[in-house]
Amino acid sequence: MTRPDSEKSTVRSMTPFRALPFLLLTTLLGCGLDLSGTPVFNDALPSGTQVAIGTFTGTGATGTVRVIRTATGQYTVRLEGLNVTASLPAYLTGTVGGATGGFQTQLRGASGNQNYNFSTGGSNQSWGSVELRPPGGVTVTTPFAVAAFPANGG
Repeated sequence: MTRPDSEKSTVRSMTPFRALPFLLLTTLLGCGLDLSGTPVFNDALPSGTQVAIGTFTGTGATGTVRVIRTATGQYTVRLEGLNVTASLPAYLTGTVGGATGGFQTQLRGASGNQNYNFSTGGSNQSWGSVELRPPGGVTVTTPFAVAAFPANGG
């Protein structure tokens, strides 16, 4: 069945416009953005020795936390499958060597796999926990998600 010339030109002229939403969505997802417009991180797994692992508990985030000691003696805190539902900005803090707030940094994004490198002043530190907190610092805010590690987790 052939279409009249008037229909052919209408279909031909609409085709790019019908493809636009698909191309836009593909471009956004390919650039590492989810539909909310926030970046989705996918940092590579660092090499080294895993010294602690835990899962976030609480109402503000889900995901796994790994602490990896690198060959240089520094530590990488790796967040895997992170999904933060609490409002941002959020801060990543932790208890290292018995000191609450042994490290602190702002979370780069609300989702994905993210690595954070830290020098803790020693290559055999014990890790107690990693926490996600709202702005305000360790002493004035309550974490909305905590990944606790077993005693002597490092």
